[in-house]
Amino acid sequence: MATTSATSSTGTDFLTLMGVGAGMDTNALAQKLVDAERAPQEQAINAKVAGVQARISGYGTLRYALSELRTAFQALNDARDFGVVQVTNPQPQAVTVNATAGAQPGVLSVQVERVAQATVLASPAIPAGGTVSWTLTPTIGGTLRSPVTVSGATPQDLADAIGRAGLGLTAQVVDSGGGVHVVVTGTTGAAHAVSLDVRDAAGVAVPFGNLQSARDASLTVNGIAMTRASNTVADAVQGVTLQLTDATTGTARLQLARDTAAIGKAVRALVTAYNQFDEAAQALGSRTAPSDSSDKVTSALAGDNLLASVRSQVRGLLTATASSPGSTLKAVRDVGLSFDRYGRMTLDAARLDKVLANNFEDVVKVFSAGVNDQSVYSPAPGGVAGDMVKRIEGLLRPNGTIAAQSDSASQQLKRYQADLARLQDRMAQVMERYSRQFSAMQDLVTRSNATRSNLTSSFKAMSPSND
Repeated sequence: MATTSATSSTGTDFLTLMGVGAGMDTNALAQKLVDAERAPQEQAINAKVAGVQARISGYGTLRYALSELRTAFQALNDARDFGVVQVTNPQPQAVTVNATAGAQPGVLSVQVERVAQATVLASPAIPAGGTVSWTLTPTIGGTLRSPVTVSGATPQDLADAIGRAGLGLTAQVVDSGGGVHVVVTGTTGAAHAVSLDVRDAAGVAVPFGNLQSARDASLTVNGIAMTRASNTVADAVQGVTLQLTDATTGTARLQLARDTAAIGKAVRALVTAYNQFDEAAQALGSRTAPSDSSDKVTSALAGDNLLASVRSQVRGLLTATASSPGSTLKAVRDVGLSFDRYGRMTLDAARLDKVLANNFEDVVKVFSAGVNDQSVYSPAPGGVAGDMVKRIEGLLRPNGTIAAQSDSASQQLKRYQADLARLQDRMAQVMERYSRQFSAMQDLVTRSNATRSNLTSSFKAMSPSND
């Protein structure tokens, strides 16, 4: 007689496991079978997810490292970045000096005989709370100007009307204690002298007192006498703006010197930024798995062609001849920047000091092409720093290559996450199928055990009695 097997294709005898009808947790058994089927597929997908997530983190790290490198080069990509001039000023109470990139180092002799002044006129006292109905007709620099008329106006209303008239005059209300005065001030310089013809509503003249007359500033710069209408003198010496506040005591000898220490600091910051960038790039591209599970950088972009290209582009710009070489200095290696055998950038500080002292214009040209405000979209040579800023800017743009690779990885991650969701759905269906099958098998075993018990009882009843 043939027997019915209750052994699965996996070799598991479910009747034995169930104790031939004894109650057992079939759901737990079904779950174990589902887990065994899910595990290898889930692990494979999760490995892909982890890899893509590491790539996305790697691109973020690369962007950050490039951004820091760009900042370091931006400190050297304009000619004005090299034009920091220190000023030693023995008479700051009389004259202050602002030196820009165009200023030449040396000694500047300045003697201020007198500062420029503006005309200052004051109205007679107006009783507190009083009003005026006046017409003011100004003459400025010998030219009669349009009148300003007010009727029943407070002193502040009159001051506001003068300011709004567009005559180049300002007015303030000053309280002397015996009433208030409207004080009118013109522009500095003799050519802007102001006189006022003021009449009340009856046409009677209102006398305005002359508190100060307009005059030009008078000064001598490096032995050259000159006058200026303003106390801000920006056209006497190239790159130097003098702000006159008082007459000097004799001649003020101003020392102008290039702040090469600031340039050296910027170059050292560039070296640090490059080495940090390259260390990050090496870690990202390492083929040795990180020993620390929390390390999301090491090996994140191992074998990534984009990473190799970025490193090559950056290194290439630093080792090549500058796009705007000087007459003596041609590349950053000529100013003291080089690479050791480990690929780290180093600075020969003595060499940098020497070329700043002897070939300053060349240094400026090598780094910045000797220009200011370079556009990142300009094809013109920008010097090593200018070209590097343009190159990094292109890499970091929202439509740049790094963003494109990161977006591609993000889309791939979404696909893997969808694969995981589909796997979970499929495993839920498998679980449901196993549960139905085991439930039916449990019922079959239960009925078989009941039949066996009935047959056993019947056989016992048919046995001959011992009586």
